[in-house]
Parts: sequence; structure tokens; C-alpha cells
Amino acid sequence: MADGIKTIVVHIPKRCRKPKMDIFDDHIDKVNNARSKKYLPEDTNIIVMGMGGQGLIDSYNKKYFGIPIPNRPPPQEPTPKPPKKVIKKKPTKRKVVKKKVVKKRVLKSELKQAFEKQKAFINGETDKNFW
Repeated sequence: MADGIKTIVVHIPKRCRKPKMDIFDDHIDKVNNARSKKYLPEDTNIIVMGMGGQGLIDSYNKKYFGIPIPNRPPPQEPTPKPPKKVIKKKPTKRKVVKKKVVKKRVLKSELKQAFEKQKAFINGETDKNFW
């Protein structure tokens, strides 16, 4: 039997005393549908239904038929995945932070002296101590 999930039904057919196990490839809802007589006859007494693989089949065999679970080798490990590509991060540019210019406060008296000095320069009234 191929690997995969199957629908497993343990039922007692009409006019029988011993349970019977049927395994279907279809989904459990399709098998359990009341209108589908394709899978199970109407008068069957369903004991248990389940979806699973070989482990579920073995457990049902042990529980309902008295067949011991066989010792099987563990399944082969899947092939290892190839390593992921390492994406190198591009170096980010540093942000240039502009420094705030702090203006110095000028006293009114110094400002007045500067204006008077400018007037004297414009009018040509300069002397040796001007600069």
C-alpha cells in the first residue's frame, strides 16, 4: 500500500458478527456521507472511522482483531534541505547631521557703537585708532 493518509473504517456488516476493516483513498466525509452507498452498505454498523496511515491501521488491527503490531524499521529521514542563501546587507549611508547655529546675543550698547563707527567710516571720518 502506498504511503499517505487513508480513510479507515472498522464496521460490522449486515448479518455478520465479526468486525471488518475497509481502507479507502477518499476523504472521510465522502465515505461517511449517508447518500453514498458506493463505499459501505446502508445497514452496516460502523464501529470506528479514522484518517491515518499504517500506524492507525496497526492500532485498529490490535484493538479489534487481536493482531499484534509488527516491528517495522523507522521511516527513512527526508533528504536534507539545501542551505539558505545568505543575503549580504548593503552598508547604509550615514546621515549627516547639521549642527544648529547658535546666535550670540548682542547688547544694545555694542550695537549702537557699531552703527556710529559705520557712519563715521561712510562719512570719511576715520583716524588712526579706527581699526
